[in-house]
Amino acid sequence: MADRKNKTVVKAPRGAVPLWVWIAAAMLFAGVVLFAHQLPDPSRAEALAYFNVKRVERFAGQQGGHPLRVVVLGISHAQCALFFDEEMEAFSRTNGFGEIQFLRFAKLDGAIADFVPVLGPISEARPDIVLIEANLLLFDFRGGMDDMPQRFRFLRSEELRDRGDDRNKLRNYFLGMLGIQQRPRQAAGPNDAASDRKAYLNIRHRQSELDFSRYRDAGADRLRVRSFGAPTAFIDFFESMKRTGVPVVMLDVPRSAKANAIRSDDINAAAQRLIRQYQDACGLRYLAYPGPLGTEYFKDFVHMNEQGRERYSRWFLSELPRVLERRDGS
Repeated sequence: MADRKNKTVVKAPRGAVPLWVWIAAAMLFAGVVLFAHQLPDPSRAEALAYFNVKRVERFAGQQGGHPLRVVVLGISHAQCALFFDEEMEAFSRTNGFGEIQFLRFAKLDGAIADFVPVLGPISEARPDIVLIEANLLLFDFRGGMDDMPQRFRFLRSEELRDRGDDRNKLRNYFLGMLGIQQRPRQAAGPNDAASDRKAYLNIRHRQSELDFSRYRDAGADRLRVRSFGAPTAFIDFFESMKRTGVPVVMLDVPRSAKANAIRSDDINAAAQRLIRQYQDACGLRYLAYPGPLGTEYFKDFVHMNEQGRERYSRWFLSELPRVLERRDGS
């Protein structure tokens, strides 16, 4: 009896969750995530809504005529280097380059898969020339994140820290896993001159030594040269353009000389090999900008300011006739 009275019974603190419950919850969450990978991606609707593909319709039925019809696909570098559609058309007209019809599909921090929805409409419109920012095909600036499903991309810590709407994204992600579809944002992309100008002005000027140090460290950690073979839709698009005689050009959008200096020889050599692969296997051409630009032409180290945009746009327009002459063999 004395032994029974002296025995101390250790009880779990009131309200504490047993370890097995945490383990079961973790296993259940992992299972839900894996299962959700097979479900329709709720963020896909937002990706499809980003570009207004109806902008391509004004190209329809005008093959082989005038004005010259030009399409550019690119990420933030092209978005900053080239004026938006109507602005570029006016710039060409007022600066002696003639009448053109211009479409620029560009997305800040865009992934290569984001451009797939516009490939079909562009192919059907049969423009006179398609130029794709070389950075889009050559480099993965996310350190492999482009290869992950769209639904997981926004979970990266730097995006959660830098973007104000990521709390809603995280909420929508879990609601999507439960089958609750969220309405995509309405004005998702720069589909008119006003929204493009707003997006352009939101890219801040960052050229301090601290900014450069962060850029250098991030580039060393995240920059990867892609393997040959973009998504199959891109390869099919290249073949379609080749059959219809529409030249596809890899467009060099330069970075500042300071940014170029930190890119290793190995990275540069691998990029050159990839360019040759696209030239040989897909018939793509490469339009190189003649030399680097100083930091005075950039907002930071890779995004051009107004002065850089005007200079690059002039060069771009001056090169179009030469590219098309090489197509005709003259």
